[in-house]
Amino acid sequence: MEASRLVLAVVILFLILSPDNSANISSRDFSIKDLVAEEKRWLGELQNSTYGNVGNLTGFVETGWWSPEGMGLVRAAVSDMVDDVFHRARADHHYHHNTLDMLPENILDDTPIKKRDLGTPAIIPDDSPPPVEYRPVEPSGINPLEGPLSDAPIYKNITGMLSGDWSRMMIPELHKPTLNGTYQRNVTYDNGRFWMVVKERQPKKHWEELRSVVQTVSLTMELYNDQGGQPIDVRMHGVHFVESGLLVGASNSNKFAGVFGLPHLTPSNLTYSLVKKPLNASLAEQIDEHMESGEEYPPWIPVDEQYIGTPPLQCEYIVYLQVHPIKMHPDVSWFAAQSQQSIIDTVERELRHRTGEYVPIAPPPLVGSAIIYSPDCAFVLSTDTATGLKLEAYFDRVSTFAINACLIVAAEIYFMIRQMKESSTPSTLSRVSFWTIGILSLLDGYVVIIFIVTATLVERSSLALISAAFFCTVLAGFFGIRYMLMIYRVQLPERRAAQATTAPQTPAAAVAAAQAAAARAGTLPLPVTATTNQPATPTTPTATTTIRQDFSSIITRFYMFLVITGFLLIYSISLPLFVRNLIQRSALFLSLSFWVPQIYRNTYRNCRKGLKWEFVLGMSACRIISVWYFYGYADNIAFARPVRWICWASAGWVWCQIWILGVQEMLGPRFLVPEGLFPPAYDYHPVLPLDDLERALVGASGSPVSPTTGGAGAGGSSGAVGKGKGMHRTFDCAICMQSVEVPVVPSSSQGGEGTGDGKGVVGGLLGQGVYVGRRSYMVTPCRHVFHSGCLEGWMRVRLQCPICRNTLPPI
Repeated sequence: MEASRLVLAVVILFLILSPDNSANISSRDFSIKDLVAEEKRWLGELQNSTYGNVGNLTGFVETGWWSPEGMGLVRAAVSDMVDDVFHRARADHHYHHNTLDMLPENILDDTPIKKRDLGTPAIIPDDSPPPVEYRPVEPSGINPLEGPLSDAPIYKNITGMLSGDWSRMMIPELHKPTLNGTYQRNVTYDNGRFWMVVKERQPKKHWEELRSVVQTVSLTMELYNDQGGQPIDVRMHGVHFVESGLLVGASNSNKFAGVFGLPHLTPSNLTYSLVKKPLNASLAEQIDEHMESGEEYPPWIPVDEQYIGTPPLQCEYIVYLQVHPIKMHPDVSWFAAQSQQSIIDTVERELRHRTGEYVPIAPPPLVGSAIIYSPDCAFVLSTDTATGLKLEAYFDRVSTFAINACLIVAAEIYFMIRQMKESSTPSTLSRVSFWTIGILSLLDGYVVIIFIVTATLVERSSLALISAAFFCTVLAGFFGIRYMLMIYRVQLPERRAAQATTAPQTPAAAVAAAQAAAARAGTLPLPVTATTNQPATPTTPTATTTIRQDFSSIITRFYMFLVITGFLLIYSISLPLFVRNLIQRSALFLSLSFWVPQIYRNTYRNCRKGLKWEFVLGMSACRIISVWYFYGYADNIAFARPVRWICWASAGWVWCQIWILGVQEMLGPRFLVPEGLFPPAYDYHPVLPLDDLERALVGASGSPVSPTTGGAGAGGSSGAVGKGKGMHRTFDCAICMQSVEVPVVPSSSQGGEGTGDGKGVVGGLLGQGVYVGRRSYMVTPCRHVFHSGCLEGWMRVRLQCPICRNTLPPI
């Protein structure tokens, strides 16, 4: 029954939290032949076009939302961005050399492309100048096909990840078309964050000879706003000019043929001619493959954006990304042997193909500036400095994170094993909170899910992540669950006794029930003084079967709670920022409250030393490290921004719990707890008044908290008064056969009040200086005195008095 409920809950959550795919449902009135015919028309428009004269290419026609003037304004902003990047590199003191103003030689001069293709009039027709709006995006004095600075290295392969802040650029002259309807992927806020993954493709035969000049790339970009909500996910294709570090990309859909118009988005007439020819051949080959395969969708449209027929209303994107020159410290002797660019080439080569070659420096970060333009939704976003790292370096970072996680989880397993060995008897297991171990195991279950999901996304580091997930599974599914079962078995009688102490039925209600039963049976009601027949005791299953059934029910609820809360936390990512932060930070606060149940159990049962300090401190440190990694370390694998106050608040909250546990062990579990808030519990360290040791040993009320027999009391009272004079009395410990020195106080300091529950610690004990001495001895309910260490060691094995064999309450 529990399993069916779990499956039903998972299905309902999946239906509720699954994204709305209504936008993907469109009419299928286009056949494959019609679609291929449209693609061939786009290809023909590209072949017959010249730079800036796009023709009748879908999405580039000067009707509706496309504006050459708007594109010209964006290109001007891109030119300013590229100039700013290069000028900042020139202003850097690392590049002040005498050759600063010398431009590098154009890399096309010595290539067959320059000699064979760029000189043909068919490639660059002189009689068709580009429109005025299509002014080159070349920075001042530097060609995009040339290196930015002769002595500033730059990444040749920009496969990597970038993240940063974006802000809306205010361009009043920008053409703003009238939007009839609500567009998806529209940006309505002024600020936010973005995340971009760039992957350079393996060059095909049409691009092989341009390998060191231009590379085809694919981009995945996610835009976030400061108010939260669903991120905007955009997939694009583009080209990367290797020497200058400039990347141009565009989205693709049935209403915007971005990949076919890509040459017109490049910086200049020269780059247009360079990209057009191989792109024509490559697209023609892909169209033929599309026709032969019979697939419904073209290969350049992402899977999650594949529509046949009427396209949805969504914003299209054009991206210009300029990679910054790398800043390297020149004061290294190894640099004198080769240029800085050759060092970067060595780093890139070793990252992509590991051969064990010596690399003198760690991979420098990947830095870039970007202009993001949506022609149909008419907005321009910019970012000055987006930072990231090479994709191979990111894989190394994830692997390092997974290895460190394995070490941390291994330490947690060690602490758990030590604690389980320490708490292996019913006496010690009764002190441990079931819910403390349950919260720790629940957190480990979340970590297992996170590691498995991350392993599916980061395939290069999947082995290390799966290893970390295995360690967490061992910790949660083997040791954690087993420890919970041990605690549950020991504490089950206590739990049933607590449930049985509910309000009993009143005599009047019992008589009324008996009379009603007699009336239903057709007999006269019995007198009030008559005894009623007790019903037969029903047969109950064995204790082992009941424990297994109850624990199975708890574990089922445990995993159900794990799955449901996991779905809710994932769903919270799409909520507004305030609600999302409230949910996530509340969940973080609750997940770090794992010692609160143990504090409550110590207070409720008036017991100490439920957990080893080694376990408490070790587990706390391991849990805090993970929080500090994501909220305090800037270079974390999730690209999460540091939030320092969360780090200090989380550490402070865990420290407060540890401090309370320490106070409970040193000053008593019910230190400063109001009287009557919890049921009375026996105190093994009572204060012994000088003139009435007998009354002090049985408690403040004059009767022992735990039941004792008269014979036991008589048998153990011979040494109750002890030996000695002054403020100390000496008793004999029956375990170690050594004397026990017990401090006593005059009766006037107690005022006739006992302190069996520990409520007089501050006023009556610390002032007398006897509180520390109380912890050296223990007095049983049957009035026998032992050393604390001796009796605690004895009670770890059995809860019986060593002298009279009376049952003892747990410590």
